[in-house]
Amino acid sequence: MAAAKEWLAPNTFAGYADCLERDLIPVFGYYHLPDLRDHDCAAFDRVLPSGDSLDHVR
Repeated sequence: MAAAKEWLAPNTFAGYADCLERDLIPVFGYYHLPDLRDHDCAAFDRVLPSGDSLDHVR
């Protein structure tokens, strides 16, 4: 994430960092990124609050 700080706008970086800390690390913190699979992300999408979705993620 530190490398991204160089090319992201400050508010964008802050928003991404907040999302990581609030949503992703508590769920996926023990995974190594190469170990994440589609079914892991689908399970996470099911527990997101209503109105949020991973549908827009490529």
